[in-house]
Amino acid sequence: MLRQILVLPDQRDYLRILWFDENSHQEVTFRLKTVTYGISCAPYLAIRTIKQLALDEASDFPLASEMVLRDLYMDDGITGAPDIQTAQILQQLIKMFARAAISLHKWTSNSQELLNSFPTSNPENTFLTYFFKISNRFAMSETTLYRITLHRTFTLLKEGVWNDSDPNPFKFLPSCVVGDLLITGLSHYYTNIDDIKLLLTSGKVERLDLSFFDLANDRDLFMTLLSENNCTNLKHLVLHSFLKREHFPLVKAVLRNTPKLRHFHSAVFFGLDIFNHCEKLLTLKFDLPIEQISNYFLHKNMDFSKSLKNLKVFSLGRTGDCFSVCRIIETVLLNCPELVSVGMVDSSLAIAGIQKKRKEPLRFQLRRCFWGVAYMRRFRERTVLKLFNYRSEFSAIIKTAVSSCPLVEELIIDVHDENCLQYLSQLPMLTFLVINFKHYYCSKLRDPLISLFSQIGPQIKHLSIQKVKNIPINDICEYCPNLLSLQIIGTITVSEPSAISSNLRNLKRLYVSTADQVSFRFLLSNCLHLEELFLGTALTVDDELLKYVLTKNSLSELKTIGISRSKLNKWSLRRLLKSAVSLSKIGT
Repeated sequence: MLRQILVLPDQRDYLRILWFDENSHQEVTFRLKTVTYGISCAPYLAIRTIKQLALDEASDFPLASEMVLRDLYMDDGITGAPDIQTAQILQQLIKMFARAAISLHKWTSNSQELLNSFPTSNPENTFLTYFFKISNRFAMSETTLYRITLHRTFTLLKEGVWNDSDPNPFKFLPSCVVGDLLITGLSHYYTNIDDIKLLLTSGKVERLDLSFFDLANDRDLFMTLLSENNCTNLKHLVLHSFLKREHFPLVKAVLRNTPKLRHFHSAVFFGLDIFNHCEKLLTLKFDLPIEQISNYFLHKNMDFSKSLKNLKVFSLGRTGDCFSVCRIIETVLLNCPELVSVGMVDSSLAIAGIQKKRKEPLRFQLRRCFWGVAYMRRFRERTVLKLFNYRSEFSAIIKTAVSSCPLVEELIIDVHDENCLQYLSQLPMLTFLVINFKHYYCSKLRDPLISLFSQIGPQIKHLSIQKVKNIPINDICEYCPNLLSLQIIGTITVSEPSAISSNLRNLKRLYVSTADQVSFRFLLSNCLHLEELFLGTALTVDDELLKYVLTKNSLSELKTIGISRSKLNKWSLRRLLKSAVSLSKIGT
């Protein structure tokens, strides 16, 4: 803020800097035009200027003027309003300060509606939602008023300030605030069950992850607190294997009284009948050996309740006999027609098995799929014949899966036969594709890959090709003009060393495990808007290569870089840091 306040020309003689030029050996006098941080008069000049602005503009912006005169010190203002409508009027602040050519930024609020009304360029109004969903309040700066309030409130909670309060004061808080208090305590403090009993008994907890708790000594207390009446608002529950069998009835009773439950993740299997009243259930995830769950699905008369008919995700841990999992997935797919994902287990074999038994083929709603049996060494002896037969039928299985799942958007496929790739071109919604060749080696993969991408390349935005050798990366990029992220695990080549590709201009994320110098030069020179770069064994990346790349691409938008091994010296690293002006994270 200080540098936005101009000093009158006749006052600038009092703000001089003497500079000695080493080359000319002469003294140079500079006069500062703006208020300078660090000098004794700076706070006064800043506050007095802002105060005068508020007085001058009070007639046009009365609310903003009142706020500045009352709630602002230096470059920080903290104020409040009884409702959203009144708070939005405080946008007068933006217009009032604009008359003095002062730009306000770093807005924050405990109201998402109010945040949305602030300028979109606000750096404090950016929320992290990549792979993990994080509460909006926790995407703010550590020093926001909301965060400070959460930490202070939880400290008082640990001290027992409200232990004797009746009724429980946390019953009157919004569920989102109670949830944030719980996350604050579990993330930043050593917390036992007694510290959070008021939160657990408030009836306002929507998300509960028991992995945070050490229940060796407090298991009984916790299970008592986790009574039926305290979980009516629960939407997300994570259970782990700490539970004793004597606690199963209580957990079942709780689950039968969670009508708002949407997501359930557990390392203990209680059967599916306990979800009969969970009509809003969307996700079921189980992390446990397949043997513990297969008996229920395969040797019992299954009765899927209506509450599971709308299930979107059913996920099993990627362990166990992959062919036994197939039979479980068949049962689930037939009884849950709205499924969009069955997690990281193969669904193609189950789909093929279902279609073989039907006269009229079914169409599934799956959007995210994993196709291909993941070969595991410990099952080698008893599954070697099954694997042999599976590989011989693999292309036909994938063909059936493609025709049965036309809505697939994200696909991970472990290839057992390169002929299967031709069928992926019949997935019109596909944008995320991972092709893994770890179970299959073919020296001539170029032609089937090029044939595939020549048909679906424009629709692919995220591409990963794994365990490959000598793949011509420029040929693939030629057919994929809309790539946002590219991962190559294996060796790559460039068929035309002098190739220039405009199709990489949209690429934001690049991961390459290893490559020759020509390939690195091609990729790094053409990815003009790269934000994340990860290089594995990059011994071919030396000072000359970096110098060449920076003449073609300044990497000015690069924010994150990780290099495992390279031949860059410290001078080259300095050159890189100087050019990559947006760089904020470095890993080696």
